[in-house]
Amino acid sequence: MQNNINNNEQDVFSEVFRQKLENHQLPVDAECWDEIEARLKSKKRRIIPFWFWLTGGAAVAGLALLFTLSSPSESTGLIGRSKPANTQQKQILTKRIAKHQAQQLTSVEKVPAKNATNQQPSENKKETSIAEKEFAQIQAASNDTAGSNKIIENTITKQTSTQEDLAQTHTRIKDSVSSNISTKVLPDKLVAKSTDEPVAKPKNKQNWLLAAAFGTGGGMGSNGINGELAFSPSNSYLTNAKADYSNMLTQNDFSQKNYMAPISFGLIIRKSLDKTISIETGLVYTYLLSTFENSGMQQNDAKLHLHYIGIPLNLVGRLWENSKWELYLSAGTMIEKGIQSVYVQNQYAGNQVITTIAKTNINGFQWSINGAVGVTYKVQRNWGIYFEPKLSYFFDNNQPVSARTENPVVIGVTAGVRFRIK
Repeated sequence: MQNNINNNEQDVFSEVFRQKLENHQLPVDAECWDEIEARLKSKKRRIIPFWFWLTGGAAVAGLALLFTLSSPSESTGLIGRSKPANTQQKQILTKRIAKHQAQQLTSVEKVPAKNATNQQPSENKKETSIAEKEFAQIQAASNDTAGSNKIIENTITKQTSTQEDLAQTHTRIKDSVSSNISTKVLPDKLVAKSTDEPVAKPKNKQNWLLAAAFGTGGGMGSNGINGELAFSPSNSYLTNAKADYSNMLTQNDFSQKNYMAPISFGLIIRKSLDKTISIETGLVYTYLLSTFENSGMQQNDAKLHLHYIGIPLNLVGRLWENSKWELYLSAGTMIEKGIQSVYVQNQYAGNQVITTIAKTNINGFQWSINGAVGVTYKVQRNWGIYFEPKLSYFFDNNQPVSARTENPVVIGVTAGVRFRIK
C-alpha cells in the first residue's frame, strides 16, 4: 500500500517537471549561428558514391582470377624453387665483378696516370664483359620463367672455368703491370730485380794507396888494384867538364874509391785493379855519392854528387792479407833522368889546397828493372807502414860513375808509410 503511494507521488513530481520544461527555450547568440554556418561552408565532406566501390572491387577480383588462370601450379612451384638460385647467382656474379674491378683499380693505381690507360690488357676487358653479359642474361631471365632454369644451369657450369680464367687473367695483369713499372716508370734505383735474372756481382772497389817511400842499398868500395878494370875509356874522367878544367883528375889518379849506397825519397800511388792485382807509379828522387882519395906522395881527394829523378811502374800482386797484415810481391821497371852532377876536387901542394868545383848536366837516361817482396802492417784503418827488400838491375846507359855503374845488381831496402784513399 505504501509502495503505491510513493509511486504516485513520483509520477506527479515528474509530470510537474515535464510540463515546466516541455516548451522551455533559451535564447541563442546570433554570432554563434554565424560561426557554425561558416564552418559548414568551409568543410563539405566528400561522399564517395557506392557504385565506385563496387566497380573497384570487381576489377581487383577480375585481375586476381586472370593471374590465377594464366599461371599453372607447376610453373609457380618451379619459379618459387628457381628464384633463390637466380638470386644467389646474381650475388655471386655481382661480387665477382666488384672484386675484379677493385683488383683492376689497385693495379692501375701503381702505374702513373699517363700510362695507366695504355697498360690495361685486353684480357681484362674481355673477362669483365663476359661476367657482365652473364649477369645481364640472368637478370633478364628472372622475368622469363620458361628460360630461367636453362641459363642458371649454364651459369653454374661455367662458374668454375670462369673463376680460373679470372685468376689467370689477374696474374697476367699483375705481372704485366709490375714489369711495366720496373722497366719504364720507376727509376733504376727503385726497381726490384726479378729472381730469375742472374744477380750481378758487386764491383770491387778500386782503392787508391798513397805512400811516402824511403830507400837505400848497393854500396861498395875498391882499393884501386882492380879498380882500373872496372872503368871504361869513356868513364875515365869523373865528369864531362874536363874540357873546361885543365887540372881535372881522372879515376886512375885515385887509389881508393868508395861508392856510397843510393838514397831515395818518393811519393808512390797505387791503384787496385781487383782483389789481388794492383798497379803503382809515382815520382822518386835519388841521391848518389862517390868519394875518391890518393894517399901517396901527392895527396888528392874528390867527391862526386849525382842527382836523379825517376818514374817507376810496378805491378803488385797480393799474396795474403788479414785485418792487420798484408804480404805482396812487386815487379816492374823505372826510368831515371840525371838532373845535375856536382864534382868537388881538392889538390894538396904543401900548405896550399887547390879546390875545383864543376857542376854539369847528366846526359841520357838510366833504365832499370826491379823486384821486391813487401809486407804492410796496418796501424789504423787507413794508415799503415810497409817494408820492401828489393833487388834491382841497372842497365849500362853511359852514366857517371856510381854504385850502379860499378855493380849493376843492387840489393836495397825500401820502407815507408801508406795512406788509403777511397
